Amino acid sequence: MPCPPSPPARSLSIFRDTCVPPRRRLFAAGALVAALALTGHAADPSNPLPPHLEALAVGPATEFRMAIVHPLYAPPVPAPPAAEGVEAVPALASATAPDALGVADAPNSARTRLTVTDLDAKAAFLVLPGDLVRSGIGDFAVREHRLLRPAAKTELPVVRVSHAPAQDAPREEPRFLHPLPGPALLWELLNGATEKQLVATSDELAAAARVTTSRRSPAELAQGERIVARIREYRAALRTLAPPRGGIRRETVGYAFVVDGALAAIETFADGAAFTAAWEARVEGLAVESCLLEAEAGLLDQEVPDPQNPDRCLKDVKGALLAVYAVEPRRDRLEGLGHVLSWAKDATIGRALLTTDGRMAHLFLTVDPAHRKTPEPEDPLSPGALERKARMTEAEKRWLERRKQSQ
Repeated sequence: MPCPPSPPARSLSIFRDTCVPPRRRLFAAGALVAALALTGHAADPSNPLPPHLEALAVGPATEFRMAIVHPLYAPPVPAPPAAEGVEAVPALASATAPDALGVADAPNSARTRLTVTDLDAKAAFLVLPGDLVRSGIGDFAVREHRLLRPAAKTELPVVRVSHAPAQDAPREEPRFLHPLPGPALLWELLNGATEKQLVATSDELAAAARVTTSRRSPAELAQGERIVARIREYRAALRTLAPPRGGIRRETVGYAFVVDGALAAIETFADGAAFTAAWEARVEGLAVESCLLEAEAGLLDQEVPDPQNPDRCLKDVKGALLAVYAVEPRRDRLEGLGHVLSWAKDATIGRALLTTDGRMAHLFLTVDPAHRKTPEPEDPLSPGALERKARMTEAEKRWLERRKQSQ
């Protein structure tokens, strides 16, 4: 039975119905490489991404309740010598010590630029889209990749995502916070959501999570009274991913996130060290999105059956990587580091940052939460497979009810 039509896109909610196919047959190890060769896009000079994608391998999944996470492996790439005192791929700003960066207490009068000063005279830092910055008047999300130069000021393009703190609240030092929790909010940010829309979305999600602060910031969702206990369970279950195996030396550089049976995001970093620095915050964000979906579906107080085949969505992950071969990205210069590649295709938004020497500093793609979907099932519907699902679609519920009535 095919998936029911996707719901219309919604700008203020990350929730949607997803048609989850039953168990799938996995691709053979070399099938992806062979398929990529058939596309003919690897030689396209306008798309420099294929050589980096070819180096990736998808590892076995870790699953907990609504979430499936596949680690992504790549061979270690030796870092070239530093040039002009700037590292080839700088450390992540959101993972550095708070005293290394000075954040202005408020953005400019238009609230679209926030001044950040790199207080380290030697080290540069990399800011990623979706990084959250706390100021004296509220929390702001960064819109674009930016490089913070040593001992220099940078104007970050930002958008407000929270209310102001309470007037009687203790003053907090302006600083970088964890990135936006979950790829659904990142999709909203990159799809051009306005300040009003993002603050309203944060309000909506804070209410669902029962956040009690006056800011009602995305950074505070993990502490919502309704989901905080389940968040801890997700973090414990997903924190440790399967390590690389086999004779080829590889390291974990990224992840693919599947939630409620639908691919939601893929993200890779420059190397294993950068991934490790980012993962603690990323896994919390994936847990937040999973818990909010559980809350919307009424599953927080229910048991979810153990997975029968955690790798059942491997084909969708590899298919998403394959689709990047066909994109025609826009290329923009990131002064001091390299180029940012941007693309939007088939309800997916992607960004990649390449250094001037050709290294992949960061890559991610996120799928419109209102149009996440999986292909038509390869196998006929199975009542056993449906009853093991965390959440059936309305079409699947009707099919199962008709089957039971006919017996």
